[in-house]
Amino acid sequence: MMKLTFILGLICAVCSEGFGQHAAYFDSLVHQKTELPIAFDLRETGMLSPVRVQPSGGCWISASNASIESFWRKSGKEGIRLSDKNPLLYSGFDESRKSNGNHFMVTAVYSRRDGPLPYNPEMDTLPQKNPVLPAVLTDARYLPDSAELIKSVIRDFGGVYSMMYHSKNKGLDTITDIYYAPKKKINHVVCLVGWNDTLETQWGRGVWIAQNSLGTRYADGGFIYIPYQDELILTENACWPGWTDYNPNTQLYYYDTLGSQRSYGFDNPLSYGMVKYTA
Repeated sequence: MMKLTFILGLICAVCSEGFGQHAAYFDSLVHQKTELPIAFDLRETGMLSPVRVQPSGGCWISASNASIESFWRKSGKEGIRLSDKNPLLYSGFDESRKSNGNHFMVTAVYSRRDGPLPYNPEMDTLPQKNPVLPAVLTDARYLPDSAELIKSVIRDFGGVYSMMYHSKNKGLDTITDIYYAPKKKINHVVCLVGWNDTLETQWGRGVWIAQNSLGTRYADGGFIYIPYQDELILTENACWPGWTDYNPNTQLYYYDTLGSQRSYGFDNPLSYGMVKYTA
């Protein structure tokens, strides 16, 4: 098994941004109250891409791409494997972030059209100028800590990026593949792909089914089962439900070459801010 480096310094927020053609449909369906099954598993639908082996420190990009690929497969856009290594190496962020990241950074990199890139072992470690993209992502949704909402998204659209605590040395029951390591600090990301409300664990009833990024030799073919009682799972969640076909003749206009990666708010409907430019 490869040596792992986990993400640190995550930002907590709940917001939604975007303007893509699929987002309105996503928003309209995801808020409808529908009866959910007691168990659901995307592995049984054929809508998941193969389990990944993340680049060192790259769980944030691997989990994001797993979620994006499952959304695409669910909508009929199949057979595309995205690069994990290239956006990790050329995110544009500070060097210290080359092995640490989050969903805000994924949105920043992809919204400026530096990805998502198709996997190409000959090009993955090289910078790419004006790359041809399999699709242009137009939307991000940062989802709240709502089990019902997360389940609806998984069932109707695809896997959900979700943060957790993970230790390579403890937490995994190698017989049941249940993972539970109580901790107060998030350091890892997985892609939630299902649930089982009836599965009993020593902590209670019910588990999330998560696609990890540590290869197929880890746990249940690369999947783990996280008890609902885990204190950190669902605290930070994301998906990217909007995209459009890539058109090389379109022009993206912007002045922030890095991209938005955090937001601020106040408990007041009237707020002020200033952006200062140097002439």
